Amino acid sequence: MTILVFSGSDRYDSQWHDHVATSVRVGRIVEDLDPDVRVRAARPEEFGALDDVEMVAVNMGYGAASEIDAPLSEWATALQALESFVRSGGGLLALHNSVGAFSEFDDWERLLGGKWNRGITMHPPIGNWGVTVHADSPDVTRGLDDFTVFDEMYSFLNVDPAVSVTASHTMDGTEHPIAWSRRHGDGRVAVDTLGHDLRSYDFPARVELLIRESRWLLNG
Repeated sequence: MTILVFSGSDRYDSQWHDHVATSVRVGRIVEDLDPDVRVRAARPEEFGALDDVEMVAVNMGYGAASEIDAPLSEWATALQALESFVRSGGGLLALHNSVGAFSEFDDWERLLGGKWNRGITMHPPIGNWGVTVHADSPDVTRGLDDFTVFDEMYSFLNVDPAVSVTASHTMDGTEHPIAWSRRHGDGRVAVDTLGHDLRSYDFPARVELLIRESRWLLNG
């Protein structure tokens, strides 16, 4: 069993996020579930090498492409490989700004069950926010109480109404899903938009949510 954590790089890095630091922290957290955890820079060729992998965690974003980046045609092939991995029984965890990655490809939104909608999706200032835990996905959230975390709270995301919402926050009286799960073929997908920086992972309840999501994905 192997867990791969893909850290954003090149066109899918972000000037607002330290993907390396948070990817390493995520890798250390999920080591309790599987000691064979590998953290890799996200490159198209890596997505085609998932034969011995049980779960992929994607911790990426969106930034400016440069002349040394892989062409979009290679990323299209990479996403096809990732979708096939999930459909065949693999687990996919999309973290934080990964909902904004791969905006060139509609297949990414379909796989995740949601996306960052540029010009509409936003977040209020980072700070201590309350998170409401939902029972829509009891295998993930059973026994987990509402909690507070220092983080960004994504709001007005595009979210497929068919997903099972696992967590939300409320802003100005409106509830916004920030984590959800869904099945895709024989595999499973969990989206968790918390995790802007390392401070998020200093909150035990937030870490527990991540562990539960990962355990659910591995038990698919």
